[in-house]
Amino acid sequence: MRDESLHDRLAACERRVATLQRALGVSLAVVALISLLGVMGLVNRAAVPNSILQDVVDSLRVRELIVVDDSGTVRARVGANLPDAMIRGRRVPRGDKVAGVMLYDGEGVERGGYVTFDRSGLVAISLDNRGNQAALFAADSTPVSGGTARLWRNKEWVEMKADQTGPRFSAGRNGSIIFMQPTMSAQDAATMCSELKSEVAQIRPAPPNSKVLEWCRPHATDGECRKCVGSSKL
Repeated sequence: MRDESLHDRLAACERRVATLQRALGVSLAVVALISLLGVMGLVNRAAVPNSILQDVVDSLRVRELIVVDDSGTVRARVGANLPDAMIRGRRVPRGDKVAGVMLYDGEGVERGGYVTFDRSGLVAISLDNRGNQAALFAADSTPVSGGTARLWRNKEWVEMKADQTGPRFSAGRNGSIIFMQPTMSAQDAATMCSELKSEVAQIRPAPPNSKVLEWCRPHATDGECRKCVGSSKL
């Protein structure tokens, strides 16, 4: 009887220790998330009960933190490998590994984020409406590549860019550039055309010229695009 009683007491102690460990883990995660969101300006630390902020730790090492609202809907996600976007219930691959912070609305729709892309080296802040990106502020990984700021709705946009070719402002309507200042130099046009041909050469079956023109027009004037597409059998 004494052995069984000792065994029962040890088992009870182990269960209490496990419970405390889980509770401590949750507390640390909450404190770290509140601290992170406070730095980002998303949470007013003064409104958080002192009982939560008392258990402060110097460092918390995790791969992902997920914030949900009262209904269980994910409203924010901080992660080293964020999932693909969900648009109108459909999974849309990002095409690159992404790390950072993503924000979601009350329906769980992705509405923007602050992320880095592994392969391209791009860092970007995006703002989305329900279905499409509407604003983007991005910087490349190299000093000469500069940055881009872009606002758009459907096939209309305005864009400011500063890179190795210098500053540039452009606007588009119906999927085509209608204004660019300064205008594209002959060297820039040749580079654009070369890159376009390289991309199109990988597509089988080869697309018609009308489709290639459609792809080109958001990046160069109609005249430059027609000159490029007409200069080679794409």
